[in-house]
Order: sequence, then structure tokens, then C-alpha cells
Amino acid sequence: MSPNNIFDDEFLNKNKSSSKKRRGKSNGLKNKKTAVVHTKLDADVDMALAYLKKHGVNFENFIFETHGGNNGANNISIKDSVSIDVLHGALDHHGLHNKTALHMAVEKIGEHEEWLKPILSRLLRIDSYGESLFGDIGTIAKAMVHTDMSNQEMLKRGVTLGTLILEFHERNLERDHNLTKNIISNYFMDKKLSMPEAFKRYLQLLDNPRFQRFTDLCEILSAKAEIDGKKTAKRLGEELVSLLYQEFGETYRKGEKEALKKAVRIRIDEKRKDFIAVVITDNPKTHTALLKMGAVAVIQRDSNGNHQLFFNSKMIRKPTTDCIVYWIRKLELFLSGKNNFGWEDLISPETLISCPEWHYFLGEEKRNRERGIFILNGSLTAPDVPPSKINLEAITTIVWLCLNKK
Repeated sequence: MSPNNIFDDEFLNKNKSSSKKRRGKSNGLKNKKTAVVHTKLDADVDMALAYLKKHGVNFENFIFETHGGNNGANNISIKDSVSIDVLHGALDHHGLHNKTALHMAVEKIGEHEEWLKPILSRLLRIDSYGESLFGDIGTIAKAMVHTDMSNQEMLKRGVTLGTLILEFHERNLERDHNLTKNIISNYFMDKKLSMPEAFKRYLQLLDNPRFQRFTDLCEILSAKAEIDGKKTAKRLGEELVSLLYQEFGETYRKGEKEALKKAVRIRIDEKRKDFIAVVITDNPKTHTALLKMGAVAVIQRDSNGNHQLFFNSKMIRKPTTDCIVYWIRKLELFLSGKNNFGWEDLISPETLISCPEWHYFLGEEKRNRERGIFILNGSLTAPDVPPSKINLEAITTIVWLCLNKK
């Protein structure tokens, strides 16, 4: 995907602010020369960086750090750098309730504009609730992560998209549904490709003039058309549709095939139709396909030997995943010669210093009591996590026993 004239520095610089006067407190951020961010950037980092750049915080250097701090960021002077969404830095929200890196950036700048509220709310649902809606900044950022794009290129593109979203809301622009629909439809017609269901559903939503999805493709393209013209918006749209097609078309279809051919299905008991799925794959969409096929839990191992556990949020609740993460961490620590940890320690969310192999993600609970829950031994944004010492068979046994617990 060519970045020429679409993801450019000139666009970012001329759109630092659509208001001439900014009285926000940068709290020393403008003096920082280096930003430390995690590898495989997500929507939260993209939006935080776009917001800071809009308010005159221009970093000269970027360090793409692993969550374990293995890329040298710990050796940089705190006076010259700021860590965003990583290493418990000034703009790292982990461990804080109802916060994202963007929330923390807004607090640091000291401006709480009304137009930011829908963006902040959407980012919270993406980052803390684990919510995924087609075409929003979260799914676009994930799609970039699943390519061979460099961290530097992901940052440049992500900040450009984040800036467009901020401009859309600050200028109170109108959503151009027809522009977005035409770009999507023409892309598939011109390429003679079959349109994935995710695109079809999105087009149906765009038929409703009242449809609104904050931080989505329509907001991005509407802002681009207003600022740089419809021809440039069309080129950007084609780039993003191509990216999303890889994610929701090609990658998902391969994931479906793997779900049918490679996954082992384990019945929980004879009276239940649901099942545990176990699969070895590097495809980020295979577990999604398996959950749609009726799996209550998916245990996935990648080619590096790392494991990820995903759950059907409608059927699995926190007490069950607490049981799973407790026994997984307990066994991991036992295999490492560590034993003195109790129940409350081992069911703690996020990553334990004593057990860095396993991250327990607990999304915020929704009104219907559903929440996104993952138990991860490494991930795309944490590639430095060492593989678990527990084999796949033992992990599967733990999950099966906890699901059968009366």
C-alpha cells in the first residue's frame, strides 16, 4: 500500500489544530524528545499520539518497546522521554479504571472539550471492553498489525487516521455515507472480488442516514474529503478497504478452513452440544471462526509455542476464567520452582511480575454482564513473552476441568 499523498507529514503538520488558540497545559510534554510506545501499535496509542501532535507535542524519536522492556527504553532518561501505553509510564493506563492512554493525554494537556467525549467513550470500549466493531479505528489498527508493516509505518498511518478522526469531531463535520458506500462498492466491482459479509452489513448500516459509528471508516473518509478533496479521500478509502479486505476476507476465510480442518473439538460432557476447540495456528481469525461455530473456549498455540485462550462471552463468566487462570498460573509457577501464592494473587488481572508468561485480560463488564476475557501467553502486541512451560495437553485439561466444575 503506497503512502504517497495519503499518509504524509504535510497533512499532519497542517492539521495540528483547527483552533488558533490553545491554552492547554502540556505539563512538560512539549519538552520530551522521545516517545516510548509498544510494538504493534493499537488504536489507543494512535489516538493518543494524534491528540498530542495536534496540541504541539512533536516527538523527534520513537522507541518501539516490548511489554517486558527488552528494547532498551529503561536506559533512556525520564527527563527526555514519555512512555505511552507501556512500562507504567506517564501515559500508561494499565491498572487504572476507565482510562485509556488518550484519556491520560487529554488530562495532561488540560483541555476537556465536549467534542472529545464520543471518541474517549469509543476508545474505552475498544481498549478496555475488548469491543470490536467493523470499520472503526480499533479494527483498522488490528488489520495493520496483522500485515508485515513496520512499526514505524503503522505509527505514521495510525496517527494520520487518528488526526482525521479528531478533525471530524472538532469541526463537527457531516458523515458522507454515499462517499463511503461508493468507495467500498467500486473497490469490489473493480477488483472483481466477492464482498465479505462484514462489508455487506456495514453497507446496509450506511443506508440509514441516521447511522453513526464513532471513529469509523466513514468519519475518516468524510474528514479526508473535506480537508483534501474527494479524489484523495477515494485513494485513502481504497487503501483502507484493501487492508480490511485482507483482514475480514482472505484471513478470515483461511481461518474458517483451519477451524473446520485443523481444530480438535472436545465435548464438555455428553449432555451439552458446545465444545472446547484446540488448534495450532498463526491465523488471528481462526479462534473467531471457532467461537462463531459454537466453541465456548478456544485454546490456540502458535508456531512460536505461545498459547492464547479465548472465550464465548455469552456463556463463560469470570468465576470460570478465574478458575482457569488460577490453575494455569499455579502450575506455571510450580514448574518455575515458585509456590507461595494464593488464590487472590493468582486471579489478579493483567500480568503478574512473578508469572510474566500469562496475561489475564478482563474487559469492563457490560450491562448484560458480558465482558471480553482472554488469557494470553504472549500476543501480537507482546511478542517478547516467553512460551509457557505448560504443554498444550495440560492447558486443555485445566480448561476442561474448570468448565466441568459444579
